Amino acid sequence: KNMYVVSIIPQQMAWEVAHPAVLLCGSRRNQLNRHTKPPYKKKKHEYPHEAGFDWMTHVFEANLWIATGYTRSQFHYDKEWNVNCLLSGTKRWIFLDPFKYDSDLQWSRGRKFQPRDPLNNAWTDWVYLDPDKVDLIVQHKLRNMDYYELIQEAGDCIFIPYAMLHQVQKLDDGMQVAASWMFLPESIYEEEVCKEA
Repeated sequence: KNMYVVSIIPQQMAWEVAHPAVLLCGSRRNQLNRHTKPPYKKKKHEYPHEAGFDWMTHVFEANLWIATGYTRSQFHYDKEWNVNCLLSGTKRWIFLDPFKYDSDLQWSRGRKFQPRDPLNNAWTDWVYLDPDKVDLIVQHKLRNMDYYELIQEAGDCIFIPYAMLHQVQKLDDGMQVAASWMFLPESIYEEEVCKEA
């Protein structure tokens, strides 16, 4: 049976789910200023660390994903950076660069994607595409688009850049469990800050 649930990781469970060490290195001193134009200028971080550390990425959302059966997502992008770690099961990911193909994509919600000012994307969007039955006659422009495919197995963590179009498919009918950490696209890496982590 195909069942799928996503939830914020409950605090009682959060202590059992170790986040990847890479999340330690986001600066809590500075972040990009979305009110400037690319290349974005830096500003003081809006959410300084409560203990005063200059490091430790400000995690916007920590999610728990559980699925059985053959489930899949829409072809979409998220407005945040994302690290997804698979605890059990196998997933197939397809990635497509929306900056390269924006004008050729059939966006569901309209002009939410802002390729010239991506920090100000108007939330998430998805593409009119049935991943189970891609019609290359109707959607003939897809024929000339480069895409990337990745197989994720239990124990693998992947990084998904904000605004990257992606589609995820579960490859077996058993139980799949994953955790993900989303953080704001204004987050930046500062080497001197990371040395303290």
